[in-house]
Amino acid sequence: MRKYPGPWELYDIETDRTEMNDLAAQHPDRVSDMTEQYQAWAKRCGVIPREKILELMKAEGGTAFWEEEKQK
Repeated sequence: MRKYPGPWELYDIETDRTEMNDLAAQHPDRVSDMTEQYQAWAKRCGVIPREKILELMKAEGGTAFWEEEKQK
């Protein structure tokens, strides 16, 4: 899981199901490889970047649901 807009995180879900121990710093090559895989998947599937969604929502006078939660 990624705490946007922070760096990518890496967890061993088998031993750390609550995601308390971020292993990204210990495995930078793995994080880099997984990031590249995600970017390729996102491009192939037409994932709209978060920034673009916020820009579109703002242009229409609205906010994304996750932005509304931060304002409360």
